Amino acid sequence: GEGNFMYQYLNVRAFGKIAKYLKEKPHVLIPHMEVNTVADINYKYLKQAGIKGIIFDKDNTITEPYKLTVHPQVRASIDECNKLYMENMVLFSNSAGINGGLL
Repeated sequence: GEGNFMYQYLNVRAFGKIAKYLKEKPHVLIPHMEVNTVADINYKYLKQAGIKGIIFDKDNTITEPYKLTVHPQVRASIDECNKLYMENMVLFSNSAGINGGLL
């Protein structure tokens, strides 16, 4: 509902991990695919091609800015990605922190 807002905070741990990857494996943080919508991604193909993880930008990709509710148009796609990648699916937001997860 409308009460599912996010509040900003600095996730120091996440920045530390990103800094580590930038130093040790910068190629993994470069976008490797561009699509019109998350719903257009074939996750099974990516998994078979050896892609080990997925990074999404949250705002205006998965949700509206500062909201926790996944856009209905991409819900099934995000659920499929979560099944295939589980702990290797990362949601990045430069505008807000996630407290309690997406709905």
